[in-house]
Amino acid sequence: SRGIAPYAVCKAALRAYVRSLALDSSTSGLVAIDIELGATESPKLREGLARRPESGSALTDLVGRLPAGTLITSEDVVSLVRWLLEPAANHLTGGSVEMSGGIHAVLASEWG
Repeated sequence: SRGIAPYAVCKAALRAYVRSLALDSSTSGLVAIDIELGATESPKLREGLARRPESGSALTDLVGRLPAGTLITSEDVVSLVRWLLEPAANHLTGGSVEMSGGIHAVLASEWG
């Protein structure tokens, strides 16, 4: 999409910050993990889709493209965060966890 440069820069900066934070805080026991969410059920998502010319089918079209077949819910995010609080998640420090419903796989296949 056009006009997403500020968003892309912020995401890249956040990834770099998480890696740096993991290194800087390694002796304190702090675990730094970047959670990357895809299409999440929210009023903001619905507002954004409603502004599209094809707004009547935009939500259905979006969900239809997701290999998971559903939007991410707040309960899904809570479950992920709870798991990330487990000791085994310490090994993810400095990394990213993607919860996208598979949309990045779809986009990668479309872009070649």
